[in-house]
Amino acid sequence: MSIQGPAGAQEVANETSRLLELGRKHGHADTEYGKRRWTRWRAAMPLELTKDPADPAASWGVTMQNVSGGGIGFRSKRKLRYGEVVYIREWLSGESDVWVSGTVTYCTESILGFLVGVQFDQPVPLENKNPDQPCE
Repeated sequence: MSIQGPAGAQEVANETSRLLELGRKHGHADTEYGKRRWTRWRAAMPLELTKDPADPAASWGVTMQNVSGGGIGFRSKRKLRYGEVVYIREWLSGESDVWVSGTVTYCTESILGFLVGVQFDQPVPLENKNPDQPCE
């Protein structure tokens, strides 16, 4: 797996949209809207995560639990700190070497490691979740 240098803003936007589309295609929508600004899609998918995209040895595999236009939730064997910047991409897809950056918003210990939430640094444009609920 090759590590690519910093991607341009458009490449990152395209990759974020692609991850969201994979969630839509392989998952199902979360019906609990709450205060969410984007629809959250529940789907399991292997991802690669790193704190340093320039160091191939620094990455490890995680399992996506959900994705929305604003961020992603996944399970990790490693603990991450609140506020830490991480980089995410699809594991071994061959379609893209673009890393999507985000900031850790929570990390909770669970039976299988840690459940981690990351807010994308460059979220996708807001969407209407349903016709009766306007975007915030």
